[in-house]
Amino acid sequence: MDRLTAVERALRAATPNALLDIVTAALMEQYGAVRVELRLADYGMRSLQAVETVPFSTEPVMIHDSPQGRAFGSQEPYVLPDPDGHAVTVHFPVTIRGDRMGVLSVTMPEDRYA
Repeated sequence: MDRLTAVERALRAATPNALLDIVTAALMEQYGAVRVELRLADYGMRSLQAVETVPFSTEPVMIHDSPQGRAFGSQEPYVLPDPDGHAVTVHFPVTIRGDRMGVLSVTMPEDRYA
């Protein structure tokens, strides 16, 4: 089974309240991700707030002035290489039935990005 199929199967088997934990574990296992972050758009579609255990403990990022916002607005993945060249962060738009919801950001070693 390829890596993408393994992640997809894990997501489909997860309960809604465990989705972020399941996708994080699957991306770490299959792609060597070192960091996974989900940000959801606020009601006014101006900022993206991190989904985390302690709500609102991370500052939101603005949609119109951030790499995450670029992925959210274009609805296409946005790749941001690490300045040191050791890692890459890919910001993926999260869309449900055509509605823009947020961005999933995955940081992984550059040699695992392919």
